[in-house]
Amino acid sequence: MSIHMERGKILLQQGRIDMAKKELRLELSQNPNNAYGMGLLALCHSRSKENNEAVQLIETAIGLEPNNTYLFYLQAHIYLQANRIKDAKAAADNGLLLSPNEPSLFQVKGTIALIQDNWEEALKYAEKGLELDAENVDLVNLRARALIQLNRRKEASSTLDYALHKSPEDPLAHTNKGWVAIENDNYDEAVTHFREALRLSPTFNFAQTGLKEAIKGKNIFYRQILKFFLWTNKMTNQGRWQLLIGAFIIYQIIVYLAETYPSIAPLFYPFILAYVIFAFSTWIARPVSNLFLRMHPLGKLALTDDEKLASNFIGGFMLGAILSFISYFVTGYEFWIFFGAWFFLMLIPLGGIFGMKKDSKARKYLMLYGIGLGVSGLLFLFLPQFEFFAYVFLLGIFFFGFAANYLVMKAAKEM
Repeated sequence: MSIHMERGKILLQQGRIDMAKKELRLELSQNPNNAYGMGLLALCHSRSKENNEAVQLIETAIGLEPNNTYLFYLQAHIYLQANRIKDAKAAADNGLLLSPNEPSLFQVKGTIALIQDNWEEALKYAEKGLELDAENVDLVNLRARALIQLNRRKEASSTLDYALHKSPEDPLAHTNKGWVAIENDNYDEAVTHFREALRLSPTFNFAQTGLKEAIKGKNIFYRQILKFFLWTNKMTNQGRWQLLIGAFIIYQIIVYLAETYPSIAPLFYPFILAYVIFAFSTWIARPVSNLFLRMHPLGKLALTDDEKLASNFIGGFMLGAILSFISYFVTGYEFWIFFGAWFFLMLIPLGGIFGMKKDSKARKYLMLYGIGLGVSGLLFLFLPQFEFFAYVFLLGIFFFGFAANYLVMKAAKEM
């Protein structure tokens, strides 16, 4: 191995991506058909989120050495980074055609199964890979993650204890251990593991997310929402649709009974109120809690710029609602109570928009939806003679959850 290849490989392992690129380019300038060096350079571009360059390089490398299993492994990871899930799966399958007993490719297949919410399949691939390489920490972590999603927490915890025994400085093992602790309501333990993971890998997003949830989970009110999120995350896409539609139907039945039998209607009011509060909370809980997290000495360091922006918008609209309601009580002018209601209800689309991945199609579509809602509500406020805009606004808010879930499901199918 040449000096440039050796340096490039070491720098890549250290996470010094720009320097690794420089060394690998020097190698390729001297040996332009070095497929291995080209694959490593592709991986560098992938880690820099330069997905187009990464894909072009790895495809060229495979063209040079179509029988190199490792290049297909790299290609699968590069496609995963580019969110091209079908292509990643095809790359892993092509690699397995060449090397049917390659554990790393089973790890890739299991990771894809996790992304697609197929927990049993992820566990199957993890265990198949471990049969071939029992000490592969990546496969041990994959098995633990699948067990967490299958709600087999004791097995997941013991699996992670083994992973940490084999590799005590593995940030992913500490992160997974932190998520198991959250599942068991051990928030202080979770914070300890997430902090250790971030000490080992300061930019590890999965650990940053866990740290934020662990800190916020100490709040008894947010904790209930967090438990709900963790529960729904273990469902398939179909299961989430069934829950959403089922809850909506039950709500409509309760409302119908309350209207049909007014003598016993007070018995139904608590259920109606609880449904409305909980449904509203699931959309705004995370950005609102991030607003308070910004005052936490540790939590504020884990917030991304996008999360800070979301909390700014949520905080601004909450303040707008409060000031509007105060103005109504001071002046008695009805306009202010409607303006306050507009601010308050717009928290739902705001929470949904920022709940989608940044730069995703789902966020762009929901942003257009939200802007349309906001404009229709304002048009009614300032042109009250056009009641049509009020119906558009209220119906749009009512069906926002269905639209958001549809976009999430559509994105999952396109992977």
